[in-house]
Amino acid sequence: MANWTRTAALAASALLLGACQTLYEELPGGTGGTPIATPTPSGPGTAVTPTPTPSASATPTPQATPTPAPTATPPPQTSAGCGLPPGTWSGQACPYLSPSFLRDVDAAIDRVVSKQPGLFNLNDRRGDKGYYVRDGDAFHLAVVRELEAVGLCATFDGEEIGVKDTNASNDQYDIHLSTGHIRRGDGMYRSTCRPAWF
Repeated sequence: MANWTRTAALAASALLLGACQTLYEELPGGTGGTPIATPTPSGPGTAVTPTPTPSASATPTPQATPTPAPTATPPPQTSAGCGLPPGTWSGQACPYLSPSFLRDVDAAIDRVVSKQPGLFNLNDRRGDKGYYVRDGDAFHLAVVRELEAVGLCATFDGEEIGVKDTNASNDQYDIHLSTGHIRRGDGMYRSTCRPAWF
């Protein structure tokens, strides 16, 4: 009986050893197989399921989210120079009254001629200091800046310069002759708008 038990045990061992075989399993991302010794099922309840080897996955580096730049709140609209809000008049049918800023405009023109002589042909003039203007738009804008520099509100409407220091009224000045020369003196004044249009 003991021999029979020993023989049976040896036979069972041989059967198990003979039942083992080498399987090749493809790993994710690999190009060749890695041998894994897996016993082949040989009887009921002996199934063995191979466990796949987990592959390391790369964790993406989080991208930094850019912080949006703060949006500046625009200042309230004002006329240049004196800091007044826009006037309320349409600018139509302003009457000829009496100039309030004639000396200021004349002095602003003198400063522009002194600071930017290249804007003018100083050898070509009509009347006293009525120099020929090489660039009309640049001339008008330079005069506006000079008026603003002394605290007045001024604007160029494409033809005339408007000047004010309150919104009660503004004067209109035409400082450029049709010949291209500077207009000087009382002839610069054109009208007064009440209330101011700009």
